[in-house]
Amino acid sequence: MENKLDLILQKLGNLESDINGIKSDINGIKNELSELKDATARIEAKQQIIFDHTAKLSEYHT
Repeated sequence: MENKLDLILQKLGNLESDINGIKSDINGIKNELSELKDATARIEAKQQIIFDHTAKLSEYHT
């Protein structure tokens, strides 16, 4: 009986460790997502500048 309890406690400890690892992975993914959102916003802003300049050049040459 005591061996079964020890085994259950060991498995619970392993599960807790796995859960903590998953939480850490999720936090890492959240940080990466935030960085990707920031990078996307910067790229979109630069793209808009390019579109604006292209439109001005088109107006100038017409």
